[in-house]
Order: sequence, then structure tokens, then C-alpha cells
Amino acid sequence: MELCYLLKVRELAHYLTSKKEKLDFVKPEYEIERIYSYDIRQKILSISYVDRKKLGFSKAL
Repeated sequence: MELCYLLKVRELAHYLTSKKEKLDFVKPEYEIERIYSYDIRQKILSISYVDRKKLGFSKAL
């Protein structure tokens, strides 16, 4: 949901800076279905800091 607002803020900024000619206030319908399980989540959380850094993940995981 927050991504939707960020996209609309970006769209407004582009409109205000004349990078975009049209402004659309319609809220798009986004639906994201998460299909990962508890086991996958635990596996991801068990990755060490060093391994996460090697994989390029943020430390705020």
C-alpha cells in the first residue's frame, strides 16, 4: 500500500516539474500475495550477517 503512495508522490513531482503532462488521481488496485512459509522465513532469518553481506542484503533484514 505504501508503494502505491510513493508512486503517486513521484507522479505528482513529475507533473509539478513539467516532466509529465497528465496527472492521474485514480488509486491503482495492487494486490500482492505472499506465498512463502514460516520455514522459508526462518531459513532467511538464520543467515549470518557475513553471509547476508556477501549476498548483498541489507543489515536491516
